[in-house]
Amino acid sequence: MIGLASRIGTITAELLGFARKATGTITAVSLNKVIEGALLLLRDRIATLDAVVHLPKDDALVQAEAVRLEQVLVNLMANALDAGQNGVEIDLAIELKDGFVELTVADNGPGLSVETRGSLFQPFSTTKRDGLGLGLVISRDIMADFGGDLVAATPEQGAAFIMRLRPAP
Repeated sequence: MIGLASRIGTITAELLGFARKATGTITAVSLNKVIEGALLLLRDRIATLDAVVHLPKDDALVQAEAVRLEQVLVNLMANALDAGQNGVEIDLAIELKDGFVELTVADNGPGLSVETRGSLFQPFSTTKRDGLGLGLVISRDIMADFGGDLVAATPEQGAAFIMRLRPAP
């Protein structure tokens, strides 16, 4: 019972963390500013793992809420750090495609199995020992709130996720 109560508390804390700063106001947001914020939050983990983050060459303005968009990016980058070994590399790339701005988060880790891919966005499905299986689900919901999407790509090596966002007018 104590373990279950602790697990419920952890789930509740994660849900509140994702929801607490939502303003409901979608504005023009610089992806580079969001990336800077995510890097600041993950700075210690990146340093501890001797990880390398390759930044995009360009910037783009998208329609989003900066804090919630940052939460999605932090979740994706933290997943890459969790999956990779020391020296993991994370590539961030910005591209305009099919009328959307795409921010791709790719890593050189072990990648995703076919089984894992099939349940990526299902609640409580996780490959992490202490994972809750809510990060990607909540992240996809946030992206949908912005009129965008979050999809898993199929790179030859590692894992990659694409954040699709509407460009700011």
